[in-house]
Amino acid sequence: MKNKILTYMIIFVAIILTASSVRALELFKQNVQVFNNKENSTGEFQEKQEGMEEVPKSNEIERVFKDTYIRREKLIQSYIHSITKKNREKVAYLTFDDGPSPNVTTEILDILKREDAKATFFVVGSNVKAYPHILKRIHEEGHTVGNHTYSHNYNRIYKNPTNYIEDLLKGEEAIKSVLGEDYELTLTRFPGGSFGNKKEKFRKSINEAGYVYIDWNSLNGDGEGVTLSKEYLLDRFEHTSKGKDVLVILMHDSSVKTTTVDSLTAIIKKLKREGYKLKALPQFIEIEGIKDNATETLTN
Repeated sequence: MKNKILTYMIIFVAIILTASSVRALELFKQNVQVFNNKENSTGEFQEKQEGMEEVPKSNEIERVFKDTYIRREKLIQSYIHSITKKNREKVAYLTFDDGPSPNVTTEILDILKREDAKATFFVVGSNVKAYPHILKRIHEEGHTVGNHTYSHNYNRIYKNPTNYIEDLLKGEEAIKSVLGEDYELTLTRFPGGSFGNKKEKFRKSINEAGYVYIDWNSLNGDGEGVTLSKEYLLDRFEHTSKGKDVLVILMHDSSVKTTTVDSLTAIIKKLKREGYKLKALPQFIEIEGIKDNATETLTN
């Protein structure tokens, strides 16, 4: 009896092993067939299985390859004038005039770094000569540097356009002595702004000399007195920025503007709450182009 049971068990195991071998052989044949199909095709291999959609043939697939690049063009005045026009997004350009200074500029840079904000510094050449390491830090931390003349002396620079251009060139020389001759430096700001008919010939001379200038459409009022309170500055900013999608904000970073530092964090946080992106002004125009727009069709 025991021998019969043992015999049946052996037969049963043999049947299972045989069935497994057959299944394994079938799977092996299927894999070989898949491999052969793939080897014998030119990219159009497809495997049909019940309940699955047919993979499209390769000659029905088109791929478009676009090689984009950014071309830099020199700034032109009309582009700068368009900065404050309606934009698809809310943008704020923080700008600081009259530095660099060892106390105020460095504190402003600390705040900008902490708040992850970029700005533009219109520097005075004589201050650059005194504090070159601060100008270098401005540049290394990703901010734009603009030319605000060398002397900032109204009596000298506004005597005639020739004097102005000479002073501006001297300011450029000071900046490039720190940042290098290759630094893009087209952007300037007039001390006191370019407003008014009396400065028309100065504006023309600036553009003829290859520079562009920009004013502002908002301010914190720190230029309206020597040391004004933080509350005054915040109120002036609130009043001058209201209802504008694009802001070019005038502030100062000379050594006496300590309350500008006190009010800056609050101004930045207000701008962020209201959805503004904080950017530095450009030194060149970026134009996106497409090198190649070829369509490649895969064929059999």
